[in-house]
Amino acid sequence: MRPDNVPVEGYYHETSQLTEYFLSIRTLQNLNQDRLPTVADLPEFQRLTQVLASPLFGILVPSERLLPLIKDPLTIALEKTFPDWTVPNLTASAHAIAREGQDISLVGLGAWMKNEVILAALRESIVLYAGFFLGAAKHPPKPRYIWHVDKELVERANLFIITFNRLMKEKIPRADPQNAQAYWEAGDQNFIIGRCVRLGGDDSVSPTRYYHWAIRRSHGNALMVHDFWHHEVWTTERYQSALMSGRGIQ
Repeated sequence: MRPDNVPVEGYYHETSQLTEYFLSIRTLQNLNQDRLPTVADLPEFQRLTQVLASPLFGILVPSERLLPLIKDPLTIALEKTFPDWTVPNLTASAHAIAREGQDISLVGLGAWMKNEVILAALRESIVLYAGFFLGAAKHPPKPRYIWHVDKELVERANLFIITFNRLMKEKIPRADPQNAQAYWEAGDQNFIIGRCVRLGGDDSVSPTRYYHWAIRRSHGNALMVHDFWHHEVWTTERYQSALMSGRGIQ
């Protein structure tokens, strides 16, 4: 049983295995809790729900769905500001929500920084609440690394890292000045141009239209967030293809 005509969002189009995983999770996300007795004792299901309910992705909220439902500061900002969705509005609202609460999610950390490009990139990366990659450049430059980060943001980031390492059995380094170079190189290796994520929708019109954020370069070659409405779901693959061809949003 698979969802029909589901856009494969985020980076999940890159390999057949990722696409298979994406479609499998989307199928489970469409099921209600009445299916729980058939899978509750399966170790794989227990592990999946443990991961999806983690504070790495946001705050757990009540749901009648089979899989956990999580809300991060950007999701809450979307709910609070509809229909006035603009990049500045949502960035400011998500920032305020992140600072007021105790959220340590990846998107929450991005919201804390009040940088729309970072926020869009992080939201696209967890479009299915899965996947985290920390890499390093093969030939990193040797600049002087300056650590200038809000103290409370560092504390929350390290709570995220501790939780992630414990849950995923990984060894991501702490967020501190000694690891500034590692984080710089990991970020420099992460290609984000063309990342596109559907944030919400408006079903008061027919057909339903969807609100998106995508990362592109401005006329001055700086990174920016392009927000747009469309009656179809635009994925990262589709948006990057449009950028490469120069077709634009059609």
